Amino acid sequence: MTPAKLRQNSKMYKLLLHTLIIWLLVSLHALHAAELKLTDQEKQFLAEHPVITLGSDSNWMPFVVTNTDGSVSGYDVEILQQVNTLTGANFQLQTGTWQNVLRQAMNFDIDGLSSSAVHDSRRQYFNFSEPYITRYQHLIVSGKNPKNLKSAENLQGIRIGYQAGDLATQKTIESLAGTVAVPFSSSPALTHALLNEQVDALIGSHSALLAANRISESGLILLDTVPGSRLDLVFSIRNDFPEALSIMNKGLAAIPDEVKQQIYNKWFYYSAILPPTRNGITLSQEQQQWLVNNPQLKVMTYPNLPPFSFISEERPTGFFIDYMRMIAGKLGIEVEFIVPENWSQAFDMLDNGELDILPQVAEHQDRKPLLNYSATNIINFKSGFAVQKTENSIHSMTSLADKVLAVTEGSTLQGIITDEYPNQKLYLASSTPDALRAVVSGEADAVFGILPVLEYHIQRSWLSNLKTVESGDEMATRSSQLKMAVKEGNATLLSILEQAQNAVTNGEQSELKSHWMNVRPGLNQLALTREEQDYLTEKRRISMCIDPDWMPFEKNENGKHIGMSADYFKLFENRLNIPIEMVPADNWLESLELGKSRQCDIFSMVMSTPEREEYLLFTDPYLTVPLVIATDISETFIDDITQITDKKIGTVKGYAYTSLLKDRYPNIQLIEVNNETEGLEKLYAGELFGFIGTLPTLGYQIQQGFIGELKITGKFDENWSLGVGVRNDEPLLHSIFNKAIAGMSTEEHQEILNKWISVRYHQEPDYKRVIYISLIFALIILVFGYHNRSIRKVNKKLEKANIDIAEQQSMVNQYVLILETNSSGIISFANEAFCRTTGYTMEELINLPHSEIIHHDASDKVIENVQRAENRHDHWAGEAYTHSKALKKIHFNTYINAIYKDGVKVGYRTILEDITDKKQIEELSVKDHLTGLYNRKKLEEITAEQVSTFERYNVSFSIALLDIDNFKTINDTYGHDTGDRVLEKLATILKQNSRSTDYVGRWGGEEFLIICPHSAGEQTLAMAENLREFVDQMNFETVGHISFSAGITEFTMGDTFASAFKRADTALYQAKTTGKNKAILS
Repeated sequence: MTPAKLRQNSKMYKLLLHTLIIWLLVSLHALHAAELKLTDQEKQFLAEHPVITLGSDSNWMPFVVTNTDGSVSGYDVEILQQVNTLTGANFQLQTGTWQNVLRQAMNFDIDGLSSSAVHDSRRQYFNFSEPYITRYQHLIVSGKNPKNLKSAENLQGIRIGYQAGDLATQKTIESLAGTVAVPFSSSPALTHALLNEQVDALIGSHSALLAANRISESGLILLDTVPGSRLDLVFSIRNDFPEALSIMNKGLAAIPDEVKQQIYNKWFYYSAILPPTRNGITLSQEQQQWLVNNPQLKVMTYPNLPPFSFISEERPTGFFIDYMRMIAGKLGIEVEFIVPENWSQAFDMLDNGELDILPQVAEHQDRKPLLNYSATNIINFKSGFAVQKTENSIHSMTSLADKVLAVTEGSTLQGIITDEYPNQKLYLASSTPDALRAVVSGEADAVFGILPVLEYHIQRSWLSNLKTVESGDEMATRSSQLKMAVKEGNATLLSILEQAQNAVTNGEQSELKSHWMNVRPGLNQLALTREEQDYLTEKRRISMCIDPDWMPFEKNENGKHIGMSADYFKLFENRLNIPIEMVPADNWLESLELGKSRQCDIFSMVMSTPEREEYLLFTDPYLTVPLVIATDISETFIDDITQITDKKIGTVKGYAYTSLLKDRYPNIQLIEVNNETEGLEKLYAGELFGFIGTLPTLGYQIQQGFIGELKITGKFDENWSLGVGVRNDEPLLHSIFNKAIAGMSTEEHQEILNKWISVRYHQEPDYKRVIYISLIFALIILVFGYHNRSIRKVNKKLEKANIDIAEQQSMVNQYVLILETNSSGIISFANEAFCRTTGYTMEELINLPHSEIIHHDASDKVIENVQRAENRHDHWAGEAYTHSKALKKIHFNTYINAIYKDGVKVGYRTILEDITDKKQIEELSVKDHLTGLYNRKKLEEITAEQVSTFERYNVSFSIALLDIDNFKTINDTYGHDTGDRVLEKLATILKQNSRSTDYVGRWGGEEFLIICPHSAGEQTLAMAENLREFVDQMNFETVGHISFSAGITEFTMGDTFASAFKRADTALYQAKTTGKNKAILS
């Protein structure tokens, strides 16, 4: 038999062996696979849709392989077979050219696509499954490697071949500086071109690798994985088939890891062309042989240390689990996770070869004889405290004197505390959740533990009344550096692991940390897709154009970006974890030209115009400001802009509102200037009647240089909405910034506004005019002598001016509420209007601490923000509560400014607007009169907003529908007044024990609805269970104990509020009819 025949038989034998192993695994798994639970809706869907057809490219090896008899096989075929077996569905493939199947799927002639990527442009047609395989592009060279290429870097002048029509690969090649992209019609043509030196290398995915494998005797070498080429592949399902998507995801999740690996090995087996390099990791012959002899790493795992390592649904999961899977993936081997009973057993298993790696150990001197440690830390973390949110005195171990500290019994931390703080009172808990519950119940004052672990349990258990504290003392800030360790003397494995660790990119490491150590729906969770995250990793930096002279919005001050937009982009930069760098320009027009020529990726603060839409995409606005007009101080208020269209009005050249105003007021005489400073100078010199700008910028400029000379005298109906402008050839960047803007909190917006915009209500006599008249009067005396008539005229003007001033001061005193305090917060002045509104006399208020008239409903957070704003920026604007002399709550719009005398701050002046009636009317329209919770109308509005956010940004949310058990019996037995008291008390419990981000309302009767943003169904179920258990333990006056049942559901793609609510209602009905006092997730 010839060598070629032997090789062919060997390959056939391997293929048959793989098939047999897969069949055996599937057969064993099928014994319990049939138990995979489908909902009634999913079962009904399958009954109505016996076949679900997905389209695929007929030449997409090895995902889809068209055989000579017309049948299809391949990786996707076998994955779908697994899904069908596990779920009872019938997903089938239909092949053709990619363009044809894509068009058919978008027209809903077929039901979706196989092996596709998530694209925002396709969301209007498809929902996307969870990723089922990750695709990388590879650099392949011939055995001769005439250019002596070493890696996928430094490819200047290299001719790289790719398969025509593969746009992703073409884009990858174009991103490699200095390369020449050469297309070929097919994978075989591409491979032959490489062998014949028509190209120097080729880039392709698994189809190229498969073609190379078929002719591996010719000596092709897989040299490297192209950086940044990762792509997670999914199944795209038409978006009116949400049941098909959920069935697909359940089937994919249920495929055993070993079956997936066998299918993968069968279709992506190309070790025949592997040199001593795996995914860019150069290995010695000794290292390569070690991996051949040990194709599966045996790794220790902890069963209960979330988020690092724990068991969920009988499978290991967590940060370290994903990290080790990443390491194994880079080495092209498998990993098995093993749970020892204790550390002693773990060391024994390591010693006798039952374990290869301890993946998360701290380096201790007494362990060095037993272990070899990796040079690189996997992660660093700190220890700290979890306390009740109202607790502010615990900030270090020394602050715990006479307090009770909860720790896990038998843990290393317990030993450290006992040794170093022997007098500390301890509550010994069975686990971290048990310790946290002790703090919630008041049995302990604090929990000491690993901060990421504490955060994880607090978030996952919805313990919304707890917070974590990072202390400054030696004990609580003690960092732990966790490394990988192997048996002492196993230098070969340790060297392999260290090389694999070095191949983990910062982006990959950050992605794992973000996923596992930031579970709260907070600032850093922007719900970025994998495609968006990979985009940022590859992007590395974002270039930004600004208006170089547009304060307080923004300015280039000696090369530094300052102003409001600078503060916004500091937040964006931190959350996106990517540098955002300013591109300098001399003026706004130059910035626009830089944007047109693609020298900047974004504009920091810009408004959409038809001209700009030719090269920019525009995000949702993050700032909306009114347009106003400034004039000389002598001009009266302009209430109709059309009255001044015959006068010269200045505006900045290139600003968006200039063209808008020309369209709206075609007869207006607009004079364009280079910037606002130039425009106000022309206005001051009399060359212009007025100048148009935004309220913040003109107010800022007038305060800086034109006080007493210019003023704002009119407002346009138009507002200027400002967002981020993104180059239109990078839509992913547009989507990313929309999510960053949506993730801004109201408090963050308000803090930036307070910092840069000072609202001043200030009425003062026109002393300049009085002095001017007085000087003229003196000049007349000196030059012309005493002229009675002139004196009388001057005196009349002065008298009239004084009368006007007195009248204005009287009106201000009667109708504008003013309060002044000294720098210590003691009231030093209160005018007539303030006293009348609050019921106090001035004598009662003078020397009274301002804090004594602040209403108890004013949160500590608001008071803290006011004090911080006053100290940092000399001003604050916002809503605040004061109580009257009769202790009635008064709601004010409040504007605070510092008072200076001789350059020294001596206190604060507050201008207030009473909006109590307005707020009461607003509350009546949105609050339930009995419970004070949101009413049904408001809940429907909130839900509509959440649905819109979900559809736009795919930000998850869930709802919980609660119903008091046996409430009719309570009313019938004790009367409706008692029933009302039960409703009131339950409402208070629900409000106080839900997250501040949740919306709690009364849906009707004894039903309550809780809307939970950024929460999956399982999280909301945990919250409902916590509330149910809490209520079950409470004693309600007169009636004793009560309970409630709850139905929970998570909003999914294709849902309307009606369909989601129906699921929750059905789950509630199920809870009611199966025993009550339970919560069910649907």
